[in-house]
Amino acid sequence: MTHALTIDMKNQKTTVEFTLQDIKGELRHYMMALTMVIGDFFGQHAIAGVLGLQERDESLLSTEDISHLAVFERLEEAYDYAFLGYEGGFALETYFELLKDLLQMFACNDLLEVAYCDSNVQAGIEYSKGGLEKLVSMGYARINLDGTFPCSDDLDAKQIALLAGITERSVQNAFSLKGEARLNASKSSTGGYYVAAKEALRWLKDKKGFVPTRSRVPLSDDQQWPSTISSLSELRDMLHQKMNGMGLSIEELAEAIGQSQELVRGKLTKATQITFQDALPFAKALKIDPQILLLQIMSLCHPEEARLMVTAK
Repeated sequence: MTHALTIDMKNQKTTVEFTLQDIKGELRHYMMALTMVIGDFFGQHAIAGVLGLQERDESLLSTEDISHLAVFERLEEAYDYAFLGYEGGFALETYFELLKDLLQMFACNDLLEVAYCDSNVQAGIEYSKGGLEKLVSMGYARINLDGTFPCSDDLDAKQIALLAGITERSVQNAFSLKGEARLNASKSSTGGYYVAAKEALRWLKDKKGFVPTRSRVPLSDDQQWPSTISSLSELRDMLHQKMNGMGLSIEELAEAIGQSQELVRGKLTKATQITFQDALPFAKALKIDPQILLLQIMSLCHPEEARLMVTAK
């Protein structure tokens, strides 16, 4: 799925589109830039605190294989929550704070920005900057709308505009409308306006671009694997729900599959990639039709090959 951000520069509007892969690429390049200067300008222990790393992860900062860093582990979940509206874990607010701190670090350090540009040239990959900023802004807007954290039950016009997929001016204009179309706002002590979460939700429900927050539908024992799974994050959730529904622990599942506990835990928590080779052992252990699970994994990881599998005669 693609998400667009409209930028108005001197009345010339341009639309920048972001996908999950774009945002992953952007974060990867930020982190590559960080590894270029961390040895000379930051202590590993200090930077580990900013990035939310464990002691064992610090050595990874000296390599280009940074996809296993903690900052990557919940990126897909954050994307699903902010843009797709799927309920996230209890610590997502902390994760968005982590991304915000990382972006601020680059914003106020010229050397990191130079290294960031250099790493982009070295990698030979072009992409649009701004996806991470959009992700963080959308994440905070949805957190405030959901009111799931203390002091997160008011939204400003910019946040409502992001959630509705419209301009901030359109939201501000709604402050002065009448009837159901009016968005009731209160004026803050600083002169700006804010809207209570319940009022924002009422007004947003009729907006075409608004995606409400919703929970993922769990599998019941007599259901076939749903065809609506659209991301590896959803697939992992389904596997985890099946494991819990059968009363299995990670240790028991690992023993049934014949893999290490660390590897199985990683595949259920996004730290390790799920592959088509996992279809048969996971299907047997969790009592899932192996053909359905194989097609699900293939359609998410290798869509073209999956299409050929389905259409082959």
